[in-house]
Amino acid sequence: MDRRRFLKAAAAAAAVPAVAGCTEEEGDVDLTPTDDDSGTESNNGESDDSGNNEGPSGDHIDREGVPEYARWMPADSVGTFEDGRLISYLNYRWVGELEELERDPFLDIGPEFGPEQGIEEVDPLFGTPVEGFTFLLTTIEFGLSAYAFAEALVDPTSEFDTDHILLMNDLFVFEGEYDPEAIVADAPGFEKSGESNGFDIYESEVESDNGDGDDDGSDKEPGDEDDDRELVGGEGLAFAVSEDAVVLMTSSEGLEDGRKHVETVIDAAEGEADSWMDVDENAREAFERSGHGQYVFAGWETGSLGEDDIDGEGAGMFDPSLDDRFEEDVDSFVNGLDHDLDNLRITGRRTTIFAEDAPSEDEVDQEIGYSTHQRDSERNEATYHVTGSWFEEE
Repeated sequence: MDRRRFLKAAAAAAAVPAVAGCTEEEGDVDLTPTDDDSGTESNNGESDDSGNNEGPSGDHIDREGVPEYARWMPADSVGTFEDGRLISYLNYRWVGELEELERDPFLDIGPEFGPEQGIEEVDPLFGTPVEGFTFLLTTIEFGLSAYAFAEALVDPTSEFDTDHILLMNDLFVFEGEYDPEAIVADAPGFEKSGESNGFDIYESEVESDNGDGDDDGSDKEPGDEDDDRELVGGEGLAFAVSEDAVVLMTSSEGLEDGRKHVETVIDAAEGEADSWMDVDENAREAFERSGHGQYVFAGWETGSLGEDDIDGEGAGMFDPSLDDRFEEDVDSFVNGLDHDLDNLRITGRRTTIFAEDAPSEDEVDQEIGYSTHQRDSERNEATYHVTGSWFEEE
């Protein structure tokens, strides 16, 4: 796995605040725009009409409406999770272009984050997307070992060019430019099992006991007693490839039919089936308001994820920055982090939905976005929308 680009991404997201010196006292929030505020971001986090989305790859960073990557999210949750969704998005093309700059322009911008602090002590408006990045990175590192070609998908020196990475529970979508023949040539243990909407689909192949790699026609399943066939790539694994995207399941315990999940995601993206945004107004609003940025992390109805669903830890392990802050349970959240190079501004947008009535506005104001230089919040019953920005102070 090529870690160089990922470490650069981490510098832009996680290591940025290590050298930042926020001058506001904790809990004090300056809502007054600075004199040189360009207006690119208003207090409610909406983009202006100038179309100024420049910066590294500004032309492909969407900041309005439903994020483009949301089209891959099907109406029903995918993967081995019986309920609930964990979603992490990374604009990988932006990371690569940031890497080409002589100096990271965001090194002096961000909340205070000293070497003695853990991520759970950082303002969650900033820290939660960083946790999502870590979740995505860890899953790429340890969840794709069955796919020999996976390393090349994130290697900037390979023949492939990845622009966007989306992780939904235990299913990945890589978007960019790919050579399907090259990917298939580097996919031992998989055989083609069908096609769907321009994608070729491959599943783990069964190796028979005669040693020639062919199915011996037995109706027994691999792993059954007195059956010595085994799955080469891993049980239930599947991937789909086209010139524009690669969709694949991670190696997850309990996975039985990876192809079904892969096809479900493709059908949603191609308009052959309802997407999540089509059927859930609350999710659509949350992603419209808070799902934009180079890093996005979301947990939806995560209270339904049991301790056995995610490495024995439960969904809370991915959002410890809120675990002990509120007595009320957090049911769902969407949190994006947007780096604007033209105006040297980092903007966090977060929608938090509490399982019961939301805590008081004062309590939320003290716990989410407290480190920002410019902040706005809005409450609607059990839902909170918070937008805050960090920028260089004169």
